[in-house]
Amino acid sequence: MRLYIYDLDGTVIDSSHRRKFDTDGNLRLSYWRSHNTRKDIFGDSLLPLAKHMKKKMVDNIVIICTAREISQNDLDFLEDHGIRYDHIISRPFGMNTEDHILKYLQLKKFLRDNPHLQDRRKIMYDDSIENLQEISKLKIEGRLAWIS
Repeated sequence: MRLYIYDLDGTVIDSSHRRKFDTDGNLRLSYWRSHNTRKDIFGDSLLPLAKHMKKKMVDNIVIICTAREISQNDLDFLEDHGIRYDHIISRPFGMNTEDHILKYLQLKKFLRDNPHLQDRRKIMYDDSIENLQEISKLKIEGRLAWIS
């Protein structure tokens, strides 16, 4: 059994209709948060990598690691689309830590708290090179979502 880790936005889910960026290319979290309504979330769609994720759910450990603040609406969307997981790691509400740092710290804690997973092969799919570079420090193989 391997440990497969999936980002959501831009990797498994197309939520681009809810994103705006500032002039420096940074995600405007305030805009994102204001578009986290049930209607907006259910306007998202699955990307092709969702099929890969569904196949891996059978005989592997599947983790979602997202910079989203997960709400019940997000969980309902995942369930309605057949996206299952063994564990979900998400942004604590109100936290503004940069995505790559947030994911690194949370995955580091998750692996420390689950030592039985340390020796397993770990592969993460994300749409951000910066995120993948950071988590590589944890001996997690990174795969760009649009290449995999």
